[in-house]
Amino acid sequence: MMFRILPFILLFAAAYKALSELAKKYKPAENTVHMSIWVLWGGYACLLGCLLLVVVFFVLHRLTFLVLSPLLLIAGLWLIVTYFSLTITYDDEGFCVKRYWGKPRYYSYTEIQGINYTDGYGFRLLMREGSVNVSTMADGKQDFYNYAARRMSGSW
Repeated sequence: MMFRILPFILLFAAAYKALSELAKKYKPAENTVHMSIWVLWGGYACLLGCLLLVVVFFVLHRLTFLVLSPLLLIAGLWLIVTYFSLTITYDDEGFCVKRYWGKPRYYSYTEIQGINYTDGYGFRLLMREGSVNVSTMADGKQDFYNYAARRMSGSW
């Protein structure tokens, strides 16, 4: 029995290794903040795991594998949507916040009323109208935080 699913386990391990090597080579664009590439690769790994469980179900005919596959499917889709949920590009004039479900919003640094920084979450830019949350898992967040804080204080 174990020998029937061994090729699928090896396929999953090889795909995970390839994805992790690609993630190591990934470099975010300059002056850009977005979720970590590991979130995207985690979503792909969950989808691959879902596919593996469905294939193993058809090979071994065990209902447990089919019951677990929707959980991995939901987790994978959630991680992929999370990766594309926020992108911030910034320059000397201001910054643009693009959210997955909305239109891009453009802000100038003069609109920033304050910055709340927390170690566990990331930071929040308090704007005249609303706020912009930047997660701990975002790539480029520290550079953007330093840049926005300097521009807000006028020490640029």
